[in-house]
Amino acid sequence: MTSITFAQMVNAVEETLGVASSLVDSQSYNELTEGIIDTPMLQVYWESAFQDPSGGSAQSSFKSIIRQTHIVIRADLYAAQSSDLAEDMEKTIDVTEEIITILEEQLSRPFFGLEGIKAFSWTVSRANFTYGDQQTLFMGSRFDITLRVW
Repeated sequence: MTSITFAQMVNAVEETLGVASSLVDSQSYNELTEGIIDTPMLQVYWESAFQDPSGGSAQSSFKSIIRQTHIVIRADLYAAQSSDLAEDMEKTIDVTEEIITILEEQLSRPFFGLEGIKAFSWTVSRANFTYGDQQTLFMGSRFDITLRVW
């Protein structure tokens, strides 16, 4: 794997997505709070990592085999505390589309402003989250961003 760390990758993704104008707050893995005061809020953290299943080369060069590592960074968007289904869904869609636009603007290296990320892909799904001691319900979206490094 390249010499960049999980912490650097998570922070780079959080700094990039955190500029979404609708967000009240954006937190990286080491800033996560026990409760949510204001929404919409984004929390970004490391989820998993894997190498190509072949264990060998997903890509080769003229000089050597290059082993690709995939790092999955999760970004949970807490769009609204559940209160009115239609309003909550509208807010979820609006902020989700804003974050998708930011992801789609990552057109060339260095992706997320970090050398070492050679490619990435993402998925998003609507989510209902319970959070904190009171098990408060929030509507939002879950982004899984897969970074490819080698």
